[in-house]
Amino acid sequence: MTSNLTSKIEELLNAFEKNHGQGLDPDQTFDLFSSIGELRYRDWRASFVPKEETEAVVVKSEKLYLRFRNSLKLRTRVLRLEEGVVRLIEKIEEDIADPDLRWKHMAYDDLEGSLMWYLDKLGYALHVREEVGFVLSEKLSQRISGDYETVNAVLPRLMDKFRSENDFPEFIEGAFPKFFWWRRWSRYTTYEAILKGAMDTKSR
Repeated sequence: MTSNLTSKIEELLNAFEKNHGQGLDPDQTFDLFSSIGELRYRDWRASFVPKEETEAVVVKSEKLYLRFRNSLKLRTRVLRLEEGVVRLIEKIEEDIADPDLRWKHMAYDDLEGSLMWYLDKLGYALHVREEVGFVLSEKLSQRISGDYETVNAVLPRLMDKFRSENDFPEFIEGAFPKFFWWRRWSRYTTYEAILKGAMDTKSR
């Protein structure tokens, strides 16, 4: 699991470091930020990765992160992260535009493979972006905030739907970073509690 992720990061870094940072398209740039974030912030032990591998991941993660930070110093002006973020949030917006119709005949696994996966990818990328000090445009920041508010309203309704159909996940919540507020609803059992918990966690 982790070896595939580290190999992908190394390939993306190799491409990024070539041609003065112009070796990555927007999707690849976004994937680099998101993959760095997943490697750094995911709790691999909670994801049932063996202890020996988990310890190796910590060391490898720090080395790749330092290389990533050093690469950014000379290539910020050609960084195409914002374009990649826009492409990803367009997918999120498609999933939340008409949720009652979109998810009416869908199972939870469909949600996990679509909206939840996009939110995870975005969460990792944005957290790394904040760490390295890369600033998104005000317009895009406001768009993301608006989408998050919609997700906050949509997810509890979807969770009620899946619970009523006895189709609800038993994933390991601790594997995800604490700042993934959209992953916190698994501890609640009612619409009101899920919504309140999501909003409380998001505001911290």
